[in-house]
Amino acid sequence: MKVLILFHSLGGHTEQLAREIAVGASSIIDAEYKTFDRAEPEEIRQADGLIVGSPSYFGNPTPEIAEFWKSISHLRADMQGKAGAAFSTGLHQSGGRETTILSILHSMLIFGMVVAGDPLETGGHYGLTTYGDITEQDKINARLFGERIAKIAGKLAQREQ
Repeated sequence: MKVLILFHSLGGHTEQLAREIAVGASSIIDAEYKTFDRAEPEEIRQADGLIVGSPSYFGNPTPEIAEFWKSISHLRADMQGKAGAAFSTGLHQSGGRETTILSILHSMLIFGMVVAGDPLETGGHYGLTTYGDITEQDKINARLFGERIAKIAGKLAQREQ
């Protein structure tokens, strides 16, 4: 079983968070993080879970993330029933990170994925968010988020077998 963490990072914060999410997820199942443009369609198809991250760009994911969804639209049937989650970073406390996450989750729902938010210990909302420099607490939260999504992905994959 595997969780794939795909992200777009403009200033490095989203990549730092993706790395920590991968640490948490890999404590449960195999996990890999990479920029979305380096992911091959076949590895997306084979993943049991997909976690997508983007900086908030005027309250939305970056335009490159929107293009990503279009580029994998042929995988919709293959993504049915897989775990999905989202995370976002920003440089301002009220910079639209939740709406960025909701946009990513909307795409996952269109793909038929089963979406989950962050665990209660980290806030228990739509997904993981941070703003400004990544703190030690942000890293802890990212690991807990990765663990949660990995557990959900594992449970969903076992049901499919």
